[in-house]
Amino acid sequence: MGITNEPPPARKQASAADLPTSEIGTAPVLNEISTIEPAPLEVDDAVDDDGSSIDEQITTYTKSLSSSIVDYPVDYGRRYHAFRRGVYVLPNDDLEMERLEVTHAMAVKAIGNRPYLAPLEKDKVQRILDIGTGIGIWAIEMADVFPNAEIIGNDLSAIQPGW
Repeated sequence: MGITNEPPPARKQASAADLPTSEIGTAPVLNEISTIEPAPLEVDDAVDDDGSSIDEQITTYTKSLSSSIVDYPVDYGRRYHAFRRGVYVLPNDDLEMERLEVTHAMAVKAIGNRPYLAPLEKDKVQRILDIGTGIGIWAIEMADVFPNAEIIGNDLSAIQPGW
């Protein structure tokens, strides 16, 4: 095959019939970014937030977990989160939790067997926010290092261990 000055042969314009279809329906799979309408949020019953004890606050926090959030769909033998189904590509099953544990262990080892690199003063840390907490192992380790801090973990899936 040599180099020529001739233009490449014209390509046939693809039609919807030429495109692959999804497993679920007959809609063509396009290689374009499409706009996904957000799913409507389920509103929980109003919670009176005038409680002063920590027990009342914990009850308030746990009440916000809707049962539909933990009704996990299973696709191709893997379990996924239920919030905006299909938007987040990684599963939340036991195999994924094992992968997250290994990834966490590797990251901690890579940064010197510590859960963080920031120059934090233990007596000054009051709150720690873990967005995408996954299995919660980092938040748990940070709670061990900073026992007086409030640790908040937030994730699409409620797969963290109970205690």
